[in-house]
Amino acid sequence: MKKKSVIPFLVLFVTCLSFAVEIKTSVLMSPVEAFVGDEIILNCTFSSSVEIPLIQEEYIFNTTFLSDISNDSLSVTKAVLSKKDLNYQLQLQCIPWKSGPITIEAFSLSPYIENLSQPVVLKIPFFEIQSVIAKTGKNQMQKSKAPVVIPGTTWIVYGIVILAFLLVAGLIIVIVKLESVTGFFALISRRFSLSKMYRKLDKGLLHLEQNKDQITDMEFATNLVLLARTYLSLRFSPQFNKVTSVELFPFFDELTGNTTSDTAKYNIEQLSVLFVRCDFLRFAGDAANKAPLTSEEKETLIQKVRNICKYFEKEEEENETE
Repeated sequence: MKKKSVIPFLVLFVTCLSFAVEIKTSVLMSPVEAFVGDEIILNCTFSSSVEIPLIQEEYIFNTTFLSDISNDSLSVTKAVLSKKDLNYQLQLQCIPWKSGPITIEAFSLSPYIENLSQPVVLKIPFFEIQSVIAKTGKNQMQKSKAPVVIPGTTWIVYGIVILAFLLVAGLIIVIVKLESVTGFFALISRRFSLSKMYRKLDKGLLHLEQNKDQITDMEFATNLVLLARTYLSLRFSPQFNKVTSVELFPFFDELTGNTTSDTAKYNIEQLSVLFVRCDFLRFAGDAANKAPLTSEEKETLIQKVRNICKYFEKEEEENETE
């Protein structure tokens, strides 16, 4: 009874083998000359009458496949199968562990790739790994050699070391003694910041100047005061956004400790008067409509704000130069 039950399985096994397609591949090793322990790449190219279904352009085999095709002479660390035109290419990344001809046993792709219509068996030709001993003719460990020094270069090396030491020492002295270096960079940073603030103000005034006749007096006054207050708050103190128009001059005098020039005080006073005029246009309601601003008056107010702020920029530059 046992012999009879085994016979159908043997018949099925032989039948499957008869339908298996064995394919011989061509192999190209990179680098062409490799030694034991080197990492090599085997590019195995083959054509197959059986369509190999690849879900992606490159099919990366799992570790089970790598372990199955590795042997004592070779470790396969990565395997990628791809299709190029009518051919397939199996790229194997390997590390050989012995010299001479190395062979990978024929293997089937069926256990690793699903939906193959027939078993596909690949036969990879042997490839050669070079022997270091055969190439060099030396079969014993060689004595270590001292570093090769070109005659006359010792003093050049000493000179470079001394020069580097002097340069570093000089640089340290310059940094320690010249405190103005830090002040110089702080000055550059401040000038850049102030220049950026003034450019922003000037851009806003130019936009207001271009649209002054398309907006109401109240809108014009509101935008003009907002531009001027924003500049003053960034230039001097955020409190300039909060103080009233009549408090503008006393606050500036207190902020600067009464140390500014008479011209600076005059400009702040003129700006305070301008703010009061704008406040009337903003909050007087119908009374403001009885004395509307002409286009020329708007132009004059814009130019006055521009000139006052330009004065403070010029004064800053003169103070820094001194």
